[in-house]
Amino acid sequence: MKNNAGISQLEFKAASVEEISLFSLEFYLPAGFVKKVPNAIDRQSYLEDSTGQRWPVTLSIGDGYLAIQKGWHKFAVDHRLEVGELLLFSYTKGCHFVVQIFGTDGCERLNLASALAYAPPTEQRTMLGENLYPLVEQLEPDTAAKVTGMLLEMDQTEVLHLLESPEALKAKVAEAMEVLRNVSKQQASSPAEQLASLALNE
Repeated sequence: MKNNAGISQLEFKAASVEEISLFSLEFYLPAGFVKKVPNAIDRQSYLEDSTGQRWPVTLSIGDGYLAIQKGWHKFAVDHRLEVGELLLFSYTKGCHFVVQIFGTDGCERLNLASALAYAPPTEQRTMLGENLYPLVEQLEPDTAAKVTGMLLEMDQTEVLHLLESPEALKAKVAEAMEVLRNVSKQQASSPAEQLASLALNE
């Protein structure tokens, strides 16, 4: 299919290929797509999401299919793709693909940062919390709600960074847990112990 801008388009479900493709190092486009993009074979290209961010990839032919390699896995992980979601690939003459991701509910799944830009301030905190809580729960299931609330007090750009960086999130969760432990110790100590501590610090 071509639109007025000269863009070839083909849509398909990731699940129609194979579930393992979401976790492999390459992703295969339908064989019919090979004929539409002959100039893209064995060339460096990139995948562009709905926010304009780009992921470098390499295109090659394998078993008659067009394979997206060396970059597909990172794209899939960064976008947390799930089996059953719909990917709409739009190939441009500049030798790259614009990829739209549609959830299993049929609605386009926008990048969180992009979605926040269009959301009213009253909903932004909720949106961040809904994305942050499951990640925090994996690290600290017993105090996930409290830690998530603490992290949401940070600047929005910092929270977005935590969502994209597992290592940064792990470090911040550890800091929050240390704060909670210190508060717990202070609340557990008796008034006499607190006075004694003050006296020792003078």
